[in-house]
Amino acid sequence: MSHEQTDYLVKYVLNTNPGLDERMIVAAYAMNDYDVYIEFRDGSKIIFDTYANTSRRVYDLNRPPTEMDLRRELKDNLYAMMERKDINEMELAEKVGTTQPMISRYLQGRSIPNAITLKKIAIALDCSIDDFFYKRFY
Repeated sequence: MSHEQTDYLVKYVLNTNPGLDERMIVAAYAMNDYDVYIEFRDGSKIIFDTYANTSRRVYDLNRPPTEMDLRRELKDNLYAMMERKDINEMELAEKVGTTQPMISRYLQGRSIPNAITLKKIAIALDCSIDDFFYKRFY
């Protein structure tokens, strides 16, 4: 992503989070058109989703993610992608060839789709499978 995109997203985050100050930021990287990864002086790392106006803390990136980490990432990012595409559970279920209750279980983190279903979801939402999981910075 471009430096201009990163600057734009960081300014948006600062404007919508009055408790943050630009001097608190050590580094920032635009991950896509909506998400920005920000490292703070206190060592915390947060990904801000400017589209859904949410944020999530990034923990130790030098350890492999646990199954619970991946479930959380999938449900958070699936929800965000559905919001961006303005598609509800029933519509997604129809496009994927599954049921609305199954999509609901994915969104609650109670179930995870198999590889084929995950690919179908990515196609239905016009994104890549990688978009459902956080980018890891090492």
